[in-house]
Amino acid sequence: MLAAWAHGVGSSIGWIVGEGREAARELLNVPPGRVVRTAISVGYPDESARRTRPGQARKPLSEIVYEERYG
Repeated sequence: MLAAWAHGVGSSIGWIVGEGREAARELLNVPPGRVVRTAISVGYPDESARRTRPGQARKPLSEIVYEERYG
């Protein structure tokens, strides 16, 4: 994922659970006896989304992270 980002490619990891594991195994032609647990999607970020919010900074962690209780 870090190497992809270095080349301008975004990625996201996802966990496959329940019945989705068998469906993913079949879709990806994974041999019997093997289990699909995670998937990584890759693609180029939508640069137009960045341009719609010029100069917008990330929120400070203190606004979105709470310790022991909300708020």
